[in-house]
Amino acid sequence: MLNRFVLLALSLVIIAGCGGGNTEVGFTRADGEEIRSMLQEFSETFGENDASALIGDYSANTMVMPPNSSTVRGPESIEGFFGALFSEGKAVCSRAWRS
Repeated sequence: MLNRFVLLALSLVIIAGCGGGNTEVGFTRADGEEIRSMLQEFSETFGENDASALIGDYSANTMVMPPNSSTVRGPESIEGFFGALFSEGKAVCSRAWRS
């Protein structure tokens, strides 16, 4: 009998814990449009091969994590990273999102 009571109490606690939470919308259509706009801007700037213009929106603690390479930290280092990509002709930005 005690085991059933413990099981019932535990079940009620678990069910009660599932009922709460934040019900406000966290991501709206406007957010999606803003992200698409920022991606479009980035793509256009990237296509101009201008590393200094590209890092204009990066913060001081920004990190870029290129595949198969070390993490690049800070705007100056990121500018150098993109500058090297552009000068080596290795920079390709494909549009992988939809409008």
